Formats: sequence, structure tokens, C-alpha cells
Amino acid sequence: MASPKTEHHEGGASRVIPLFPEMLPYLEDCRELASEGCEFVIWRYRKMNSNYGVLLNKLVKRAGLTTWPKPFHNLRASRETELVEQFPIHVACKWIGNSQLVAAKHYLQVTDEHFGKAVQKAVQQPAEMPRKASHPHFGGSGHTPIFPDYAALCDVLRELQWALQDSNL
Repeated sequence: MASPKTEHHEGGASRVIPLFPEMLPYLEDCRELASEGCEFVIWRYRKMNSNYGVLLNKLVKRAGLTTWPKPFHNLRASRETELVEQFPIHVACKWIGNSQLVAAKHYLQVTDEHFGKAVQKAVQQPAEMPRKASHPHFGGSGHTPIFPDYAALCDVLRELQWALQDSNL
């Protein structure tokens, strides 16, 4: 598929992506509706100067459905999130055409299914009670490990607690 956004990068003029099985029935329907000998199954909107967001919103409304903000971004985000569930992130990013950093910052989403799995896991495996013995990860020294990133936060919380006690709130 042509990739004008990345064509200035080496090897970026196009991307090869797999044809995902869930898309096949829709593409086959389009092929049946297309004129004989037609190279593209969707040919009407191939102009690069078209505003696809406006067009998509019109089609969604015409179908009697509700539009949502930034539809193409949200479609990409949904698909990339689905792909990362099935394939390593570097593979999904290669197919989508972004970096892992961009994917994590702008596209990957937490879904209702993630919450459902977490809740189900919590029900199946209740939390363990805290252990009194030292954790083997810390060498069994019995000393409390030091976490500098959290130490400042603990100091702030202690000061806040003292301030609240002093003010009798």
C-alpha cells in the first residue's frame, strides 16, 4: 500500500501488511460489486485531495449511526491495540507504520476487556497476605529496600499528614 507520509524514509514509499481474515468478507463483497476489470475495489475516493474525515462522518450519519471524534485516529488506535494483543509490539508498529514510542503515547488503549481480565484474575487468584520474611529479590538481608523515586513522595505525604494533624482538620 502507498505510504506518502513515510515515503521520504528509506524503504518507506510503501508498506506490506497482511490481509487480516476479518477483512476478507468485506473486500470480497466489494470485489463482487466492482465493475469487471476494475483494478481497485474502492475507486471513487482515491484522490489525495479528498477530505476523508468529512466523507466518513457523512457516510456514518447516512447509515444512521453516531460519529465520534477523530475517527481515523481512533480506528488506528483500536486496530493497533488489537494487534499488540496478538503480536509483539514491534510487529504491530511495522504494520501500522509508527514507532513503539508513538504507539505507546498516542495509540495503545486500555480496553474494557483488559479490566475484565484483571477482575477475573483477581477473583481466581486472591491477593496474598504480606510476608514477614525478607524477599529473595533483595538478597534476603532483612533490610527495607530504598526506592529513591518514592522517598520524596513519602516525605510529602508525611508532611501533609503532620500539617493536617496540627491544623485539627
